[in-house]
Amino acid sequence: MALGLSQFTPGTAAWIAKVYPAQLGEAAPLDPAWAIRALVYYDHRLYNQVPSFQAGTERWAAALSAYNGGLGWVLRDVKSATGCNTTMWFGCVEDVVDARLPSNLKQNRDYPQRILKLYKPMYDAARW
Repeated sequence: MALGLSQFTPGTAAWIAKVYPAQLGEAAPLDPAWAIRALVYYDHRLYNQVPSFQAGTERWAAALSAYNGGLGWVLRDVKSATGCNTTMWFGCVEDVVDARLPSNLKQNRDYPQRILKLYKPMYDAARW
């Protein structure tokens, strides 16, 4: 079960707190300030773990997919993608159908789309 603002599972919250003890201290996924700090560290770590994707939106899409569904799935999907440029999330790796439940796969594929193609342009337009 995911908890708090950043929707960390208890295991992930405990793990990220151990990886960055000086920056995060004890795991506290229900504390919004802790959750946002942990989210930033975790997303940055995931971004650094998908260097094969083109920098910018493609790489952030892969990192966001990893945040939502797990880095292991992203790496497996890169290996399974055929007939397309695997440095691209959109239009290539995002189209891989894997062994996840269809509802989980749909949620995971929609997550980067919503953030980068729906919400980011809205935030940009609002100059937030």
